[in-house]
Amino acid sequence: MAKLKWGMPLKWNQKGLLWNGDVPIKPHKMNQVVLKLDELTETELIAEARRIAQGLLDNAVAFTGAEPPAADITAAADALESSISQRDQLKQQAEAGTLNAKNLNAALRATLTEVATCDVVKALAPEDCTLVFDLKDAPTATTSMPKVITVTVTFGDGTTELDIMWAPVPKARAFEIQYKTANGAWTPAKTTTRSSTTVEGLPAGVLVQIRIRAIGPNEITGEWSDPIEHLVP
Repeated sequence: MAKLKWGMPLKWNQKGLLWNGDVPIKPHKMNQVVLKLDELTETELIAEARRIAQGLLDNAVAFTGAEPPAADITAAADALESSISQRDQLKQQAEAGTLNAKNLNAALRATLTEVATCDVVKALAPEDCTLVFDLKDAPTATTSMPKVITVTVTFGDGTTELDIMWAPVPKARAFEIQYKTANGAWTPAKTTTRSSTTVEGLPAGVLVQIRIRAIGPNEITGEWSDPIEHLVP
């Protein structure tokens, strides 16, 4: 054994040492309990708590003074179990309430639809029906088309071409474009569905007039626009 020196740090169970003539007793290491509570479900947690509480009761002598006692563990398990039961009941009631409200919502909609389509209601004059219900606006037939306005004519990218733009016309399905020279007759140039286009094949270097009209449902045509003069490149 090494020679002892003053101030040398010693351990209680250091090998070879004697204390008051006796060999020191080797102490037990502290028990490290592994619970793994985070891995348990609510049901498993309650079951584990009851198992531990019963184990403490069955081995009361060995575990005398253990805190908290088995009664407290059991009480905590009972409280959690009761809370879970109440929560599940409330959840079931909420789900039942949601389903019931959904069914009642559908029933009310069906009832209103039924009365709105009743023969009596359909036979009422509009002024009487509007005392209770909102009426859908009756569709109005298109009998005329507006005049094309705000026509703009500019040079196109190539010779004999003019770019034309105009204001959109509600309900127009197409637009008809015509041109004429100073002493000529109006000649069809193009029909398009857009409110802008390029007209090709015009007489180069000649001053022409351009006019446009809208074509609506059932081929109803509107008034011709005011003629616009422009030189063809």
